[in-house]
Amino acid sequence: VETWWIKPDTMNAAKSYKNLFEGDPVSDAVIADLMEYVESWTRRGIYVVGFRPPASYTIRQYEELRGGFSEPTLIDRFREAGGIWLDIPPEDYRTYDGSHLEHHSAMQFSADVARMIREKIPEL
Repeated sequence: VETWWIKPDTMNAAKSYKNLFEGDPVSDAVIADLMEYVESWTRRGIYVVGFRPPASYTIRQYEELRGGFSEPTLIDRFREAGGIWLDIPPEDYRTYDGSHLEHHSAMQFSADVARMIREKIPEL
């Protein structure tokens, strides 16, 4: 979504993320269920594309350290299930609150994702 704040605060989202995972880390069961869906869909010929949305370094650290999220592990499992993973460099996009992209970055991100999908799945 193309959005902008008059006074960007890239640490704003970190305030809510700080306690977001307290007692509720990333669920192995939920990830296992997701991988079953990815595998089922790809077996039926459906392309499943995944990526980690760009976010600030602080938000990513909260997800990883407090949430127990391991991006490399998820990517490996996703690919093993037949999914197509897009490597999105978060530093290429600017957020206005740490979690949501500012308007120009949102437009660029959409174009970049479309290009990456076209490169990975040329027959589309």
